[in-house]
Amino acid sequence: CEGGYFAEAANVYRACLSAVKSSSKALFWRVEIQSRLLNSLSNFYLLKEASEVYHQLNKTVKTVANNLPRPLLCRVYTEFSTHHFLRSEYQESFSWAMKAVKLLNLDEVNIKLIIDVLRQASKSCIVKREFSKAEMLIKQAISLCRNEYGTSHAKYADCLTDYGFYLLLIDRIGPSTQVYQSALDLRLEYFGGNNLKVAVAHEDLAYSCYVLEYSSGNFQEARKHAESSLVICEDLLPENHLLLA
Repeated sequence: CEGGYFAEAANVYRACLSAVKSSSKALFWRVEIQSRLLNSLSNFYLLKEASEVYHQLNKTVKTVANNLPRPLLCRVYTEFSTHHFLRSEYQESFSWAMKAVKLLNLDEVNIKLIIDVLRQASKSCIVKREFSKAEMLIKQAISLCRNEYGTSHAKYADCLTDYGFYLLLIDRIGPSTQVYQSALDLRLEYFGGNNLKVAVAHEDLAYSCYVLEYSSGNFQEARKHAESSLVICEDLLPENHLLLA
């Protein structure tokens, strides 16, 4: 998932899930695997299967939440939020994200997970127009990421992407475009040119460039990035995939 290989990751997690027995001792493993499978399916827009996994996992968590380790429950709630976000179900996404944030504890939850929780919570706040909260959350994620991984890491590119989204939605189009460009440069350096995360970065930058130059009518840069995204997606995705729409 971290490298943008969502379909391959989903296949691995399906196999892991089949290998785990339905015993009480295996419960934590099943919840962990299902949460990661949900992430892969949602981000690859296999939303029908993702919804099935979501409902199965939600049913399980409702009965055993008090027995789950805090980091695992935090991850699950964040994946629930991401799933709803990608389905444009923003109130549900916001609710789950806030539940995840309330579980954060530096003594129990690792930095990478904290960063991802803050990133998702920021996005859920943005679409609910809770911009002050969104800014606080994404800037905290960026600060933690910079301190833990530096500014040349793929996780930092993820944070920049979400910061660019925040800037775009508060109409700071110029800074948003610059941040999206930095995120693209990082992902190109980290993953090379033929990668879904790079395709998404091109798409984000294309839209930001389009908005930036809307009044001038000069869409050359926007078109360049849109076409770059499309070339990568056509090479990596099956026909009729939602990301090609």
